Amino acid sequence: MPTALKWVLGILGVAVVVVCFAAWYGYRALQNFAQTGPNAAVVIGAPASRVFASIAVADSMTEWRSEGLGIRSSRRGVLQVGDTSLVSRGDSTGVVTTFTAPVLDSLRRRGDGTGKATNAVMGFASNMMIAALRVMSQQELKQLKGHVEGPLPN
Repeated sequence: MPTALKWVLGILGVAVVVVCFAAWYGYRALQNFAQTGPNAAVVIGAPASRVFASIAVADSMTEWRSEGLGIRSSRRGVLQVGDTSLVSRGDSTGVVTTFTAPVLDSLRRRGDGTGKATNAVMGFASNMMIAALRVMSQQELKQLKGHVEGPLPN
């Protein structure tokens, strides 16, 4: 076998190992991110009353949420206990929101036991969806923070 071909195959083999390691590491990071619980949180530099005024009525959320996200509520009017958590922290307020994925929960419970490959694909899809929900929730809380605190001074 020519020396150049050995080098090419060696470099290709190292590249395959690096790509596989990166995929494994990324999946592990995604899995850890998805399994930290269905919560997103932010600390806002404003009193709880001011923060609550921005989120108290689902209709007022259109002022600070991104367009196209849609606001859905199972009821009209003021938020109720359990919709979100506000924690007073001195002159700041902590906001914690919980998200759910009922479709994933029902699919996991169904568990038809068709095999390890199906369960692995379902687990990966579940982790991806939960991670996406967490990122979206955190982004919305950052938008709320920007709305309540106002623009940063120059």
